[in-house]
Amino acid sequence: MSGLASVIEVTVASRDVERQVRFCREAFQLEPLARDAGAIVLGVPGSECGRLRLVAASGDPGLPEPKVWETGLRVLGIYSRDVPRTEQLVTTAGGTPKPFMRFEIPSMGGYSEGSVRGPDDLIWFYPCPARPLPSPAFAADASRLHSELHYVAISLPDVAPALEFFAGAGGMTVVMDQETSEDWACDLIGLPHGTRMRMACLAGSDLAPTRLMLTAFSNTTRATTDPARTVGIRRITFGADPAALQQRLVQAGATVLGDGLLRGPAGVEIELRAPAASKS
Repeated sequence: MSGLASVIEVTVASRDVERQVRFCREAFQLEPLARDAGAIVLGVPGSECGRLRLVAASGDPGLPEPKVWETGLRVLGIYSRDVPRTEQLVTTAGGTPKPFMRFEIPSMGGYSEGSVRGPDDLIWFYPCPARPLPSPAFAADASRLHSELHYVAISLPDVAPALEFFAGAGGMTVVMDQETSEDWACDLIGLPHGTRMRMACLAGSDLAPTRLMLTAFSNTTRATTDPARTVGIRRITFGADPAALQQRLVQAGATVLGDGLLRGPAGVEIELRAPAASKS
């Protein structure tokens, strides 16, 4: 493995871990798969990818809910086979969804998509595209409503430097890179009409979940996530050979934190984890 593979898991610091477990199970069929070292790992049984690692937050300073365009991590995506049904489930689970929308993306075909703000300041999007990317969960169960995690998104001041970091230095595959200012996109995300946004989706060479979404928005307050915020997404774990890749990412601008951890674009904490079969 010479570059970054797709994201193995996303670590979330939770105000109430059991509440988050209930929400993810009731809303998106994500089940507890393991409990270890003070963490609960959620995912789809039988699928080795697209997982959430929940840990207890160190505290909660009581900050206001972050805006979707604030730089940093707070957005997760999961495929749905029936967006209206997912909207019902997230409501029953305690979320307040935005009305779902139907639209067309020229390079990708028709879409239905909704969104909901869930526990721990996480914003979830649940798309149903005409041509979805690979999902082992869907492939294994044709009746399943939701996939494993489809993507984790980083909101950035500018997509280009992060694209160079993850695709250029990291070797990830660019699945999609486009700009839009359509009203439907602004309404779906919760932005003022006329906001121009750039979105780039990256994955490992096999396009497996979880993918990485890079986003940037014009005409919005240049807000940065408060460093005092201790709740929400804390880390992205990539499949990678740390010995082969760490120095390359440091040369591209990452900061070494120790124990296989790096600080990347927008202050994102990155873990490089060798696949189980490759560990010595």
